[in-house]
Amino acid sequence: MIDEGRLLIENMIGTAIVREARAPLTALYEITGRPGDARFVSAETDAAVPMPDRSQRNVVSLEEAGRGVRRAILDTTQLRGLRWEMLLSQFALEPCTDLRQVIFGPDAEYRFTLNAARQSLVRRQSDSLLFALIERDKVHAVTAEGSRGRAVRTTRPVGRMITALTGQRHLEACLSLFGVH
Repeated sequence: MIDEGRLLIENMIGTAIVREARAPLTALYEITGRPGDARFVSAETDAAVPMPDRSQRNVVSLEEAGRGVRRAILDTTQLRGLRWEMLLSQFALEPCTDLRQVIFGPDAEYRFTLNAARQSLVRRQSDSLLFALIERDKVHAVTAEGSRGRAVRTTRPVGRMITALTGQRHLEACLSLFGVH
């Protein structure tokens, strides 16, 4: 669960199990004359997972933070659950938080990262379904004409204008993603 958990919560549950059960299980194996099994469950066989250094809290730009998220997602030495968590919670919304991508659509770097993440993270059918949440088509226009909210009335003409100028409907889709239909 620690190394192969798909979600960060699975990594954390695995860590909790190891933290609570490792010492008693190792002791049991040693007492019963099974030193090989004791060594197998001991900390010396744990995979080394690089942890970020949080001793220096530097302020970083949004662009630099985005690059860090992309690096973490593509770094196969990171916990798989952490990579999924970064992909689902931070990276998936990037095209709607970067004005250039809002107007012109996801850029080449975003598409490259998404494709590389798909290749390294999707291992089974359930992974494909989870990945589909990220890939859901954010480019469909907002069609909820019944919505009469002030934000919608204000932004819909802007969205239409940007769509007319660029041929892209990403602004309208991003507004819909954030609940402004």
